[in-house]
Parts: sequence; C-alpha cells; structure tokens
Amino acid sequence: MDHPHVATLRTWFHRLLVDRDYAVIETLRDDRSESEGIAPELVRGVPDFRRLHQALAAIARITKVEITEAVIEGDHVAILVCASGATTGGKPFRLEGAAFLDFEGGKIRRARNLWSTGALAEALGVSAALSLDEIAVAAATTSAT
Repeated sequence: MDHPHVATLRTWFHRLLVDRDYAVIETLRDDRSESEGIAPELVRGVPDFRRLHQALAAIARITKVEITEAVIEGDHVAILVCASGATTGGKPFRLEGAAFLDFEGGKIRRARNLWSTGALAEALGVSAALSLDEIAVAAATTSAT
C-alpha cells in the first residue's frame, strides 16, 4: 500500500504528464513552490511550472509514467520515476530519474530533480551529453588558458 504522498504523486504525475491536465498543477503547487533540475533555471510558482510543461508537451508525448521506488520520511519524499512516450515526430524515448520533494501544508514546497534526458535528446536529434573526447578537449582548452 502506498504512502499518501506517493499515492498522490502517482495520480498527479499521470494527470500532468499523460493526460496533460494542467489544472492538476495547483493541487500540489503554489506560488512558493520551487523546482530545480527540470530546466536550466529555478522554476518558481504555478505559471512557470505550467509554461514549462506546456513547452515539453510541444516536443514530446508521454504515454506512461510510473513511480518505481519511494522512500518517505515525514514530509520528505524521494522517488524513482520512469516515463516513456514518443516525440511529436514519432521517435520513442524512455526517461528515468529521481525526484526529492519536500512537502509543506499539503503542497510541494521544493523539488530537486535528476533526469537522464539523453534518450529524449537523442529522439529529438540533439546532443544532451558530452563524449569523453569532448570532455578531454574542453579540459585541455580550459587548462591551457
């Protein structure tokens, strides 16, 4: 049986990512909510979070999302998440990641996210990671200056 936070998150992720029901955002987020790791900058509040997910929906269609593991201590939740789907161009992808969430007053106050986005980037035809050669060149260039 799921902990109440995990049961809520399972439903919330499905409605947000699969159903694209953006009204669900306000059930767990408010203007003080913050998310790190899902965009280059800190995502604050409901409008920014909604805008981010609408932009993601324009490039990819998630058809399945599941929480595969969870660790809960009070209002602190760590989850492993797997999402899969296809880009709007029809290329399949699978995302795996972890989220560390702090709840306060029934809302997500802070979320820290770690996602392996390489599969999505590959499906979109962009590079999300540096090769070992690229890292070596960057290191040599940096140490030479």
